[in-house]
Amino acid sequence: SIPQPLPIISPYVGFGAGSVDLESKSGGTTSSGSAEAYQAMLGVEINVPLFPIKPAVELKYITSSDIDVDGSKVDYTDTVVTAKIGFAF
Repeated sequence: SIPQPLPIISPYVGFGAGSVDLESKSGGTTSSGSAEAYQAMLGVEINVPLFPIKPAVELKYITSSDIDVDGSKVDYTDTVVTAKIGFAF
């Protein structure tokens, strides 16, 4: 068998479902609510063959709608870009 080189760039994608808890503070009053939420994730990991590190960049999109906060319906959306470094040992 002929050894195959590791791919230098490894893209990945992910999806998830769960719950989001939202808390709002205003004038000494705290309101909260929760609802189902959905998440999508895209990322790229770079494999450095000579070093035990794996830098990566990841984009996450999280959304939830119709969160009941004290009788008001609130929508929540967040987009996060993260730079990471992993160590292989």
